[in-house]
Amino acid sequence: MVGQDRHHVAADGADSEAGYAEDAYPFRSFHEHLHRRFDAFGPERMFWGTDITRMPCSWRQCVTVFTEELQEAPQAFAEARRAAMSAIDAVDGSSTGT
Repeated sequence: MVGQDRHHVAADGADSEAGYAEDAYPFRSFHEHLHRRFDAFGPERMFWGTDITRMPCSWRQCVTVFTEELQEAPQAFAEARRAAMSAIDAVDGSSTGT
């Protein structure tokens, strides 16, 4: 995908990354690769998703690898992290106590 970033209509999906990892959670094997893609496309042209039926981990781990585990995540990722954590909280009630 890197190289396609010069096309302003192109976007990159960071979906199902855990399914391609060479190691267990927190899947450090794909962090560097993901950083290169993020640097190329930026936060405005990246999106996240997953097919949980094919993942070697829980849905929460699929999300928290992006929201908590990515090492040296770009500063622009901070807002996306907050939005993802809000989504997790809305689904499982972890912060609201429901």
